[in-house]
Amino acid sequence: MKSEIAMRKFVVDASKVKEVADFVRYQTQTVKQTALKELPDATEERTSLTVSSGRREWQKNDVEVIKNFFASYVTMPSKKEVLSLFRQDDVLKFLLEREGAQRCYEKVKNVFRTKAAK
Repeated sequence: MKSEIAMRKFVVDASKVKEVADFVRYQTQTVKQTALKELPDATEERTSLTVSSGRREWQKNDVEVIKNFFASYVTMPSKKEVLSLFRQDDVLKFLLEREGAQRCYEKVKNVFRTKAAK
């Protein structure tokens, strides 16, 4: 605001500074949201993640693969065992490389939590 001659007179008024900052913040958020909506659909095919409210969700078919693989397990394996199992299976190995070890392990934990809740 100091660099613009027309805005200099508002720098001393805290309420005007806040008003300008809020306006700029609103405009930049609108631009970001518009840019996200204009992404091509091809990106969804390349990744199993979709963004919704800042949270990344798994695609249903990936979740089903994990559920089916661990369906025969009664108790939750250790983290090393889970990652070892992911490395041994071709499909799970692909998911492990794409999603990362921590994310895959967390997904398995959530699968066992929902299984235990039933």
